[in-house]
Amino acid sequence: MGSDERITQPQAEAAAKWWADALRNPKFDTLGETRGDQRSDPGGRVAMAEVMATVMAAQQEPNDEAFERFAVALAKALTGISAHGYAGHISVDYGPCAVLSDAANAAELKALFPWKTHMTFNDGGVQVSYGYGAPYKEILLEQKGA
Repeated sequence: MGSDERITQPQAEAAAKWWADALRNPKFDTLGETRGDQRSDPGGRVAMAEVMATVMAAQQEPNDEAFERFAVALAKALTGISAHGYAGHISVDYGPCAVLSDAANAAELKALFPWKTHMTFNDGGVQVSYGYGAPYKEILLEQKGA
């Protein structure tokens, strides 16, 4: 991928749809494959935080229109920006990065974002790592020259 490559509209729309769907039922995974290892969560505090976040998310009143507005705002914000560096990496550690937060605010969407989630844009595709240490999976791969 050249350093001047920009996020395309199909990439932006696929990314926005993925995030809107993830917000409907977010995953709060901070342990990944280390789950069950006492050294990674002594006393079960992290697991308890995950349970509490899941309960809080379930108490949200989903509003399909707000999720749609969020997806539109996010796709608009992503289309045409650099696919490299900070701009081309959307993420949530325990709180959303600026582009996700801005899209949620524009849509008046009150939602909990899935923890430890990262998205990148490479070679016409969109890749996402959903949860702590999760492998990246391709959610869109544009056909070159099609």
